[in-house]
Amino acid sequence: TIIIGTMTVEKDIQNLAHEMESSLGGGSLEDDLEQRKRAVLTALCDAVLTTNTQFQVIACEDGVERVFRKPMLNASLLDFFSDKEEKEKFITAVRRQFPEDDSQGEGPKRMRIGFRDNSGEFFEADVVVSDASTDERGKVNKFMVGMHVRSEYRARFVQDPNKRVPRLVGNRSGEARRDGQRDKREKAAASGESTAGPDRSHA
Repeated sequence: TIIIGTMTVEKDIQNLAHEMESSLGGGSLEDDLEQRKRAVLTALCDAVLTTNTQFQVIACEDGVERVFRKPMLNASLLDFFSDKEEKEKFITAVRRQFPEDDSQGEGPKRMRIGFRDNSGEFFEADVVVSDASTDERGKVNKFMVGMHVRSEYRARFVQDPNKRVPRLVGNRSGEARRDGQRDKREKAAASGESTAGPDRSHA
């Protein structure tokens, strides 16, 4: 004899979410997910900022101020694109990824975007956008933007070692090694010491 039984799950999704929040130490599940996304982007990017849907900066890391050379909290990210075409390219890509209607959005894509910092200096960065949080309807109400400055523009950050964009372990190890070797040569030159191996530094 085969007895087939059924089991009814009495807890709905909201109760399950509440239990998950409690297991995370009483914090918000959404906040925890946002922190996890921020941690991933920070490990991959030079700067990470959070904006509202109008792209006003509502949270940012120290790296963001180093990239744009000004405090960015409450600033509009749209004011720092190099021109109208770059701004429209960014907005169009974000709207396709997170459509305002009920259509299916595209997956995240890395974009090469031209910016200008607070002094008007041009630079390019690879940019990726993620959803930071959603409203009760499931619509995105905050964006998380990660930026990796292109290598040809990184010299602008190493002129002053105190303003150099921090590199994190595991992020493009080959480039990180080159950055570290260049830093050692710069420090040795400043102290009058010599480094081991052939001198490849430029005057």
